Amino acid sequence: MAQYGLGRGLDALISRKHPTPSKKGDDAFGQSGQEPSTEIDIGLILANKYQPRHEFDTNQLHELSESIRECGIIQPLIVVREGDEYRLIAGERRLRAAKIVGLTRVPVVIRAAGEQEKLAMALIENIQRVDLNPMELARGCVKLQKEFSMTTGEIAKKIGKGATVVSHVLRLLTLPPQIQAALEDGTIYEGHARLILCLADPNDQLRLFKKVVDEKLSVGAIERVLYEEEKKGNIKRRTPSEKQNFLAQEDLLREHLGTKVTIAQKGNRGIISIEFYSPDELKGLLQKMIAE
Repeated sequence: MAQYGLGRGLDALISRKHPTPSKKGDDAFGQSGQEPSTEIDIGLILANKYQPRHEFDTNQLHELSESIRECGIIQPLIVVREGDEYRLIAGERRLRAAKIVGLTRVPVVIRAAGEQEKLAMALIENIQRVDLNPMELARGCVKLQKEFSMTTGEIAKKIGKGATVVSHVLRLLTLPPQIQAALEDGTIYEGHARLILCLADPNDQLRLFKKVVDEKLSVGAIERVLYEEEKKGNIKRRTPSEKQNFLAQEDLLREHLGTKVTIAQKGNRGIISIEFYSPDELKGLLQKMIAE
C-alpha cells in the first residue's frame, strides 16, 4: 500500500493550539522546531472509540515493547482532553506496548479535536504505520460516511487516497459475508476480491470465490476464468458507471502528475482542470506533459 506523509493532512485536520497544562508536572517540553509534548499518567488515557483496527499483531507489539524498554517512546501519543482524562487519538500500538513494559507515564501531544477529526486521525495513524486490512479500512470509511455525512471525495482527501480507491474499498462491503471474512483473515487478497466484485450476481461471486480458494488461483488466473466464462455466456459482469470511469481517469492523471485533477464533461465536450500551487510546480507539470 502506498505510504503518505502525515504533514499537511494532519495540519488540515487538527488545530495546532497547545492547551496550557492543568496539573503540576505536566509542563510542556520539546526541541526547537518540534511540537511540545507533555507527560501524563498512563491510567488517564481513554481508548479511542473510533479505532478502526480490531486486531493487533502480538509479535509486532512485543518488538515495539522491547524497543520502548530500551529507548523509551520516541514519538508522543496524540490525545484530546476530556474532563480530567484524555481520549487517545493516535498511537494505540505505542500505548499497548507501554503497558506491557509497565510504564506509568507516557509523552503525549494534547490537541483540540472534534469527533470527525478523531476518527480521521485514527484512520490516518493506522494506514500510515501498520496497514489496515481492507475490511477494517472499509468499515472505517463507512463510519465517516454514515456518522459524519462525508462524501467519497472528502474521505479520500482525509486519508490520502484517490477517490476510486475509496470507492473500491467501500464496495468490498457489498460482498457476501463469507467472502468478507476470507478477505479479513487473509485467505484471499484485495486483488482477488476486486475481480470477484466484477460479477453482478452474488451466487456467481460465491462460486468464483470457492474456485479461487479450492484451486488457489492467482489474480491473473481469475482474469482468465472470467474471460472464458463471460465468452461462454455463463456470467454477467458489472458495467462501470460513467462517474466511476471519470473517477478512475482523474486518479490516473492525479498519480501521474502528482497534483489534483478534475474532469467535467457536458455532452461530448469537457474540461480537464489541473491544479498547481507555485510557479515551480507549474514548470514541473509542463515538463511532465511535454515529455509525453
